Amino acid sequence: MIVLKVVFCVLLCLPMAYVTRFLVKILVEESKNN
Repeated sequence: MIVLKVVFCVLLCLPMAYVTRFLVKILVEESKNN
């Protein structure tokens, strides 16, 4: 049961971290252009 919870958390956290890094990269590029 604990293993399933850990796997579920990892599956949730990895995409969120990827999206956050993607958004930060977009913001940095926009701030450079301005």
